[in-house]
Amino acid sequence: MAPEIIEMSAAPSAACDIWSLGCTILELTTGKPPHFDLAPMAALFRIVQDDIPRLPSGVSKALRDFLLRCFNREAALRADARGLLSHAWLQYAPVRPSRPEMQEQDSCEPTGTRTKANKLMVDVDSQVVGMFDRYRENEDDDIENGFEAFAIESTSRKLLNHEPLLDPFAFGSFKDDADFIHGIVRERASKRREGLDLLLFELAMPVRKEKAPVLPRLLRILKAHEVGHERALSEIGATSLVEGLRSPGCVIEALQVTHTVLFCSSDAANILAEMGIAPLLLALIPAINGHQVLNLLGAILNIFCFRCTELSLRSFLFSGGLQLAVELLVSPNEEHMSMSRCTAAALAGATLLQRTLDAKRPKVLLQGPSRIALCRVLALRDAPAKLATTLEASLQTNISPDRCTADVTSRALAALSDADTVTKETIAAPRTATVVLRILAAFPKRVSDAWDLGVDGDADAALAVRLLKALKVVCMSSAAALDSLAACGAIETVVGVLEVAQAGASEINGFIKKAIPRRDDLEDQLVPIVYYLCRIEHSRLARAARCGAAMLLAVCVARRRHLRQFALAILCELCHVAANDEQGDIGAELWRGGGVRLYIRLLAETYWCVRALAALNSWLKADTLVEAAMAEPHCAQSIVHMFHRLDGNEFEQILEPLLDACETSPCIVRALLSVHTKFRHRFIIDIGEKLEKHTSAIIRKKLLEILRSVLSVVPAPVILLLATRLDNVLVSILTDDDTANQVLVINLTARILHANSADRFLPPAL
Repeated sequence: MAPEIIEMSAAPSAACDIWSLGCTILELTTGKPPHFDLAPMAALFRIVQDDIPRLPSGVSKALRDFLLRCFNREAALRADARGLLSHAWLQYAPVRPSRPEMQEQDSCEPTGTRTKANKLMVDVDSQVVGMFDRYRENEDDDIENGFEAFAIESTSRKLLNHEPLLDPFAFGSFKDDADFIHGIVRERASKRREGLDLLLFELAMPVRKEKAPVLPRLLRILKAHEVGHERALSEIGATSLVEGLRSPGCVIEALQVTHTVLFCSSDAANILAEMGIAPLLLALIPAINGHQVLNLLGAILNIFCFRCTELSLRSFLFSGGLQLAVELLVSPNEEHMSMSRCTAAALAGATLLQRTLDAKRPKVLLQGPSRIALCRVLALRDAPAKLATTLEASLQTNISPDRCTADVTSRALAALSDADTVTKETIAAPRTATVVLRILAAFPKRVSDAWDLGVDGDADAALAVRLLKALKVVCMSSAAALDSLAACGAIETVVGVLEVAQAGASEINGFIKKAIPRRDDLEDQLVPIVYYLCRIEHSRLARAARCGAAMLLAVCVARRRHLRQFALAILCELCHVAANDEQGDIGAELWRGGGVRLYIRLLAETYWCVRALAALNSWLKADTLVEAAMAEPHCAQSIVHMFHRLDGNEFEQILEPLLDACETSPCIVRALLSVHTKFRHRFIIDIGEKLEKHTSAIIRKKLLEILRSVLSVVPAPVILLLATRLDNVLVSILTDDDTANQVLVINLTARILHANSADRFLPPAL
């Protein structure tokens, strides 16, 4: 068990498995696991306290180095599986032939010709096989390939034609323990590296002895000796390669050589990144002309992105790699955008930005700037605008859209939008927002074109959902970002996409409409965006209403329950906007979306009843049709039922819009008085009950004002007071000790009684 798992300082990862691999090798070598002689708790304590487990005294230097790489206490610095596979202990470990082959060789040799080394070989072989006999299953067990699958008796390779080497597990039996790799193999690798260093040194020389290009000779070396499986590039060769990039006369050839070395050598990316190659590559961009060279530079960046370790990648990023990735993207200033100019370059730049900004890879930013600071740096370097332009260019290719580049670029842009307010305001600026909105506006056409090609259009829908998520995050940032987006036409674009998502896109010459893929996902992003864009200013609400947002939001209210909080908030605010609309087109849009019935249904919901009645009251002052609709029996009955059942804070809040409606429209008052349930004049009876129940001066004052408005409409108010026994309630308010300090309530009650010829009910003191 790795130390970080015991200390619970890190989550389980591949580095923990590397530690376990070292423990397994120790157990295979010695026959006992590390700390086998200690109690469990004591063993856990030693794992945490000791630097490494105890190693056997007779272990070879190669195996010792392998185990030390596995037992690094720092998980981030621990060797990975790729690096261990290229270790000399595994790469050059000799494998002996099977025992029948050895017996056949022995039988063919004359007596007395067996050398001392061969005797040692057989003796050690019998010891090693005997050591593994304890793990051998019964002979009758059906095990695939049997125990012979182990490398001890493998026949996959033959013995080298020199003094036999023993198995690495049989420690302490080498003739020369310091010489683990045979001299011939070591010399061949050394010559290979020297040849590569000479070629790279020749590349960096201002005057060459040979006029032949370096790249063909380099390819012959790499092809002949399979350099990709070892550390072929030395620090000397890396220095020569860096100097070659500085030479103005061989820039293209140096780039080709750099790409070849990076591709063939697994460790070259780490060496060059630590030597500071990023500023050199960045300095070459202004001097480079030609699509092929840009794509070559993108291929180099792509290798750095995927082959560098996290520490080397961090060094590469903060020394100029981020700016290099940004420069490889398409600039908004370019007049003719074509992905043939930047296929590999733009893809590599977007890939590096996505990997850097991905929240799931926090180790890339370890000991470096925070993610927020990094996003600000990218925003200052115009990365949002270049990502948006690259995305648009990838979708405008002549043959078919570049889906890979579009997907990576959109993910990088979405990751960049998840930052602080400064970065979000940069994305909302016209330089970036205009391009993103243009891509969203073309979404229906791209889906129709995909249908014409026999594709379902799901890729375009997924891309639109991703961009809308980024746009929603930006809308939640600040008022400045909202102003910028609204100025760029975000309201019209978003409402248009919402209409297409609900109604479908045209197919077959525009006569047939087909459902858009991911309709629900699109609505989940579009409706909140409309809410955030329009909730502050009435002018934006008017723009959204004139685009047909009212009817679209009403559909969402009926079909998508979790979107009601956004859609109903906009619909209620639209009534207040319609009250000040001189043209009357906003009111017409509200009637298309359901009219008064939509808001009357909300009166049955405690959360929305107050806002719905207030919205109707505002709309009532501007449209006479609203008054006629609210005076209908079912509408009046809904209002009376709401007034009867509400209590607490909701009841106190409903009094103001109800009073305003009663003072505005006598027709509505008559409709309320005509509602009968178990009793006649249910509304007046409820007013009396509420006056007796609530002792708050504010609530009683509002109720008395509603009562005064109702009595002013009734032909015989005294008869109504006597029939509902409301006169007794009013007198009790005047004589109640609890209302002695409520001067406004007492005066209003007295005026109601005086105005309706009910002086005989007044106490003598009044």
